[in-house]
Amino acid sequence: MTDVSQILGGGSQAMNLKQTPGGQELGKQDFLKLLVTQLENQDPMNPEDPAKFSSQLAQFSSLEQMTNINKNIKEMSQSTDAINRMSSLSMLGKSVVLEGSSFTQDGNPVDLGYKLQEPASNVTLRIKNEAGETVDEIQGTGLSAGRHFVTWDGGGRPQGDYSFEVEVVRDGERSAGTPLVRSEVTGVDDLGGKNKLLTSMGEVELKNVLQVQE
Repeated sequence: MTDVSQILGGGSQAMNLKQTPGGQELGKQDFLKLLVTQLENQDPMNPEDPAKFSSQLAQFSSLEQMTNINKNIKEMSQSTDAINRMSSLSMLGKSVVLEGSSFTQDGNPVDLGYKLQEPASNVTLRIKNEAGETVDEIQGTGLSAGRHFVTWDGGGRPQGDYSFEVEVVRDGERSAGTPLVRSEVTGVDDLGGKNKLLTSMGEVELKNVLQVQE
């Protein structure tokens, strides 16, 4: 007689849900029905081995625990999505700080920044166009450790996509600094559950926000 272990693969593999030929997954209710059917149709002269039956019960218990864990994880994921959605909406009209070097110049001044791990003697921001050509340079005014911002008004350059790099001079040595951009949140796009913020710099994901400012 075919037992439940043979149907589901036996041993530790019984903990994994198998797919039937029709493409349906075997859940804990299917497992229990198979177990009951097996008991109802066992040979009275050759009853089911108690050890094997106990093993099948253990497999059912493990399957039920896995099902409950999956359910709890799904509920936690849904709660997290709801929290992220509320967090995104609460940022409307506020400024967010992002780590990145790309930005869009739409004719309005933009806030470009940099992060210093320790004090520097000089900081230079080099603005580049889409072709990678340097079109302007700005001297950073904040030289202490932390985040600092300067405003670039475009300098009469055409509107479009730009980027910038940060050069830090410390003890006579030059190194690359961490670029930051600051932009106002104008909308929220929840399409696909990504919780993207719409800003004057383009779309950004909530997870990439370093700081929120009034």
